[in-house]
Amino acid sequence: VRRIAAENTTPKSFGCEEAIIVEQFLDGDEFDVDLLVWEGELVFSSCNDNWDTANQTSTFLETGSNCPSTYSEAKRQELYQYAFGCVKALGFTQGCFHVECKYTSEGPRLIEVNPRLGGGRVAQMNEVVYGVNLFENFFMTALAIPINPPRFTQPAACFVDYDICAPRSG
Repeated sequence: VRRIAAENTTPKSFGCEEAIIVEQFLDGDEFDVDLLVWEGELVFSSCNDNWDTANQTSTFLETGSNCPSTYSEAKRQELYQYAFGCVKALGFTQGCFHVECKYTSEGPRLIEVNPRLGGGRVAQMNEVVYGVNLFENFFMTALAIPINPPRFTQPAACFVDYDICAPRSG
């Protein structure tokens, strides 16, 4: 970063053609937290573990995921409350949210909040494991129909999704 900054002698501002974004590296494990929120209340939450990205040399793409999470109930609850706090801080009071977090050496840290259903097999994963149809509940909140979905009292299955990542772009 210092070398790039030293080579760049022209003052730049937002809107310039050349820019770099520097983000803090977050240690720890990555999670996807799915939330259903109605009238400012958390009515459903689930968490899946994203697999290690260690074999990825140029990206941070996970190589797979599993649901339910293998983390302890206490850490999952901490992730749920952290993710819900992020959603509330953005002013959302209802909807379906896919929040990506890392559980670092300093506790949960936000990667991104998506005010939508998660991609890939997230909807299927939640339906198989918990009996909750995120897609249906997402549309119900959009139509102002109250939600509080029935769900299994215990996870009904373990769902594993393996991702094959290309070694390079192109």
